[in-house]
Amino acid sequence: MSRMDMTEEEDTTQDRFFARFDKYHEFVDSQNEFLASLEEGSATSDAESSQLLRKLTFILDQYQEQSYLLDPYLEELVSPGVAMLKRRVQENKHGLTFFDREGANIWRLSSLLYHYIKFRGYKTITRFFPHEIADLSIVLEYMLLPTGFPQDSHLWALRYVMLLWLSLICMLPFDLAQFDEDEDEGKRGETKTAVKIEQVAMAHLDKAGIERDGAAILLAKLYMRKDMHDRFPSFIQRCRTVIESASNICDAIGSLRALCEITKSGTSTLIDSNRASLLQICHTIPNQKALASNTLVRKLRSKLLSRVVLRLLPGRTRNRKRGRALVPSAGDETGSAMDPDLDMDVPEETETALEELFQSLQDKDTIVRYSSAKGIARIADRLSSDFISQILDNILQLFSLHSLAAGRNYEIPAIAEATWHGACLACAELARRGLVPDDKLGELMAWLSKALSFDILQGSHSIGSSVRDATAYVLWSLARAQSPSALEPFAQDLAQKLITVACFDREVSIRRAASAAFQEYVGRTGLFPHGIDVLRKSDFYAVGTRRHAFLVAAPEIAEHIEYRPSLITHLLTVTIRHWDVSMREMGAKSLREIAKYDLVGIVGGSVSRIGEYLTFPDAGDVHGALLTLTELARACTDAITTTDATNTTTAKPAPPNIITELTSLRKRIFTHLSKIPPSMVQSPRHELVTAAACELIAACVSLDDIRAQRARGGGNATGTPESSSENSTSEFQWRKILDFAFKSRSVMVQEAAADAIGAISKLAECSHVMQRLMHDAKPTSPASQQSVCRVLGVLDYNSHPHGIVQAVEYLLGAVDKKAPTFMQNIEARRNAYIAMPLIIANVLPTLPQQLSPTLVRKILSSLQAGLEDYTIDERGDVGSWIRITCIKSLTDIAILFLTNPSASQLPNFVEYFPPDVYHEAIGGILKQGVERLDNVRQQAGIQIVRILKMSVPDVPGFDGDAYRVDGEELMRRLFLDGENETTSWNEGAWLYSKAVQLLAIKEYRGPLLAGFVLSASSRTDSTQRPVSASLVKYAQSLPVSADEDNSPYSYTLRELIRDIITPATRNLGSNTVVIPALHTINVLLGEDALEGLYEDNIGLKSLQTVLSISTKNITKIKNVQRILTSMRVVVNLLPASKLRTQCAEELPDFLAHQYPKIRSDTAEYLYTVLQSKDLGIETDEAEEILLETEWSSEDMGAVKEAAVRCAKLLGEVEE
Repeated sequence: MSRMDMTEEEDTTQDRFFARFDKYHEFVDSQNEFLASLEEGSATSDAESSQLLRKLTFILDQYQEQSYLLDPYLEELVSPGVAMLKRRVQENKHGLTFFDREGANIWRLSSLLYHYIKFRGYKTITRFFPHEIADLSIVLEYMLLPTGFPQDSHLWALRYVMLLWLSLICMLPFDLAQFDEDEDEGKRGETKTAVKIEQVAMAHLDKAGIERDGAAILLAKLYMRKDMHDRFPSFIQRCRTVIESASNICDAIGSLRALCEITKSGTSTLIDSNRASLLQICHTIPNQKALASNTLVRKLRSKLLSRVVLRLLPGRTRNRKRGRALVPSAGDETGSAMDPDLDMDVPEETETALEELFQSLQDKDTIVRYSSAKGIARIADRLSSDFISQILDNILQLFSLHSLAAGRNYEIPAIAEATWHGACLACAELARRGLVPDDKLGELMAWLSKALSFDILQGSHSIGSSVRDATAYVLWSLARAQSPSALEPFAQDLAQKLITVACFDREVSIRRAASAAFQEYVGRTGLFPHGIDVLRKSDFYAVGTRRHAFLVAAPEIAEHIEYRPSLITHLLTVTIRHWDVSMREMGAKSLREIAKYDLVGIVGGSVSRIGEYLTFPDAGDVHGALLTLTELARACTDAITTTDATNTTTAKPAPPNIITELTSLRKRIFTHLSKIPPSMVQSPRHELVTAAACELIAACVSLDDIRAQRARGGGNATGTPESSSENSTSEFQWRKILDFAFKSRSVMVQEAAADAIGAISKLAECSHVMQRLMHDAKPTSPASQQSVCRVLGVLDYNSHPHGIVQAVEYLLGAVDKKAPTFMQNIEARRNAYIAMPLIIANVLPTLPQQLSPTLVRKILSSLQAGLEDYTIDERGDVGSWIRITCIKSLTDIAILFLTNPSASQLPNFVEYFPPDVYHEAIGGILKQGVERLDNVRQQAGIQIVRILKMSVPDVPGFDGDAYRVDGEELMRRLFLDGENETTSWNEGAWLYSKAVQLLAIKEYRGPLLAGFVLSASSRTDSTQRPVSASLVKYAQSLPVSADEDNSPYSYTLRELIRDIITPATRNLGSNTVVIPALHTINVLLGEDALEGLYEDNIGLKSLQTVLSISTKNITKIKNVQRILTSMRVVVNLLPASKLRTQCAEELPDFLAHQYPKIRSDTAEYLYTVLQSKDLGIETDEAEEILLETEWSSEDMGAVKEAAVRCAKLLGEVEE
């Protein structure tokens, strides 16, 4: 996968949109079941009820973005829950808590109602709450219960819902005094209903949770009542005190939220009479550092300030129809009628407020800027045209605070993003309301054009995406508000810029925003050229993924000549110079696709411009230029050779004159390589540049260049003279680059250099170059070894011999541990294994002339040996890199020989690819498929499935069944039936229960069992547990002898134990072989899977062999893990009556071992076995010895005596 694919940030899945509430019936049924579970006496458990609630909220979350689809059903859905809540409130239970069943039910019910409110908004949902006068007393008494549910800290959702319900009731036009008792009339209102409501709200106004918002809404509704106006000043005074003290941020936020609600919907009389106090609060906040540093406080301050000022201004009288300009053109007689308040007096507070809102437009937080932008637009909507023009001028001046240079944006401070974003938001809000005069459009469009490319690099990331997104919002708003005649002068330029952003912006949200703006202009103005067709190619989905936007949408749009120059210009000036590497790669490929419409013209016009970037000091510029030159060179090559299947624009070979021009252009591109400063391209810090330069060499190098180089003679890796005056000339810059690349440690550079040599090998004989490279690849230069092995696999041996036999022998020596040329570097060996199948694939049509059968078989043997590479270094099991490579290489070679027509025509096919070698390879791959590493198993599974899907070959002169996979039917049934045929091999729980059945296949049994044994002894729990369980279950299903089973894949318990211990008997000195085998036997013995062998003579002999392996020279062995594993085998064999005496005789060697850990572990394990298994004798006395003896004691005499006594007791023969 390329870096471009790996770093792309977008989701390739499309967003899902609903057309209707499809889950209505499911939701209603679930809700009815849920509400029934909350009734008293319900048998539904708390867990089931909670599960139903989660299901309901999950469905609501699915429709969150299209919540309006539920509007027709809301009353039916919400009312049952509200009715149940009212019943629970009327019951007025108290003294219970959240942890009681009733408290949990109340919590779940209020949570459901809260999710409805979150889903559709409190204004919509509260309409379905009961709001009769009698409900006031019910709700208020419930909220005031000192030990009621609303006082429980866990039930925040209940408090929020109740506060909103109370706020709804407060809106009813009735006198609150009628709820007061007569005896309370003279007590200054302390017990009045109004005071109680106020107290309830105040109690929650300083909370950090969402109930604070409910309290603010309740207070707003309360003070907006006419009979509560006289209490509003005292609330303002309280707010001032909270703000000035700045001691409680939550209280300040709640107070400001309440004031904002009041100033939004309260009467003019209420606001006007308290205007000074409200403005004083707004002016106090910036002086309080604790408050001014809080984002939410600053947002609410902007909102409050704009709403207070709005009450100073007359209502909207302007006829704001779309397309109507505020400043009429000459001869427009509708101007005066449109602006009747031309000479209106603007209060001084308005100007002061606007100045503060302009400052808030530059706030560091988006929500503050957006609130200020909306406030400015709302105020401007109440003002005269002249004043609106002044407001717009002030906003446009914000752009100039941090001027955007035409080139890079490094000098612009980070605060510029906030300023430009705020200015764009304000412009958008003005444009939405039709407040942008026609005579200001030119200046505004000029700034917007710059804002569309606002992208500032800050460290390792960029800022400016919010500015570009807001700019698209402005342009979208202008399309909806301005007349087509006013927009017509800017249409062409605007169409080009929007399409450029829609195709080439880095962020998916901005590409889609630009596409939406383009769509708005096409639909409302019809001014954009080829609007409908271009819109179809750049719609919401077309620009949703970066690859599609760059490589499909942009080239299709470039078909229209009106857009092509702007797309090319943006690619050349912005995209290929972008800070993001993947953007540069995409930009280069996109330009190649666009260039196909006029290859000579576009390439010719772009090369010189791109060449200038090669001399720039920024490595990003040089890298982007090299990538682009490479893609353009490949486009020229494709057109010349007419072999590129993707070249849909060239239906027939190009004319000779065009081919001549394209050849000249390609040579011209190649000459630009000499412009790169050596310090840039030959620096370890600039590996991207070096790799791109090698790719350019691969795309452009010609036979003339090679001949010219060879005419000068050669002295180093690529033939560059080492002491020649020409060495300093720019003519042979490409040779120096390759020389440097071969010594680079970067894998990316090595791959690019190999591709370059591969391209050269198609044009000229490279034997001398390869010989020199192989000679210089010494152990002291691992990078050179890696490069050589990689290069040998990509040479074109069909065009020229290139010393293929020497190359293969070199690769074989590199991976042969016994050869003097063996490479210790793991990456070099991996590259060698990668190169081997590539060479065979390259020369397969002429294999007899190139490679002998013996050499090919050596390659296969070498790859088979690579499956046993378990090299470990500080990075871990790096040998797994080799094993994964060999798994794939063996499969590739097998498929090449068995499916390629060229191979099937070989007269000596069997000599090249013997059947036994093929089956040995399959066995080796299967072994890796059951080992402990997930990634190795996954690769093995993929390759096994490839082999199973391969058809049986028709090999002349030989029975094709010899190459049929043994047990193919079983394997297909296990691994090809189902959707997870290749993706689940890394999941041990899925794999091992299936793979263990393959032990029935005799051909692959040995390697498979070896893999199982290694996995069973793994320390990785996710591997060890499932493989052990699978082996035990399989062993328990096996017959003891063959006479008991007639299966076509017969396997017995005798054979299983024999196959496990055979490798151990041959390698008694190897702990890596013996320990896994003994551990596997322990697993089987521990689960009584080998009980059938206790009375079987042949099986008993195998168990005796196991005992012998476990006890031989045990006192001389120093490996603690082996001693403990052997001890467990001896103890686990005690239940075998015919072996118990022998096992007991060996116990003192462990119970009295020189290592205290061995002694204590043996005693503990032995006691556990005696407790859990029946030995057929009384073991109480032995158990008592095990418990009473201090086995870690230094008194070895007592320890030995206890060990002998215990062994003697356990070794007694039952009479």
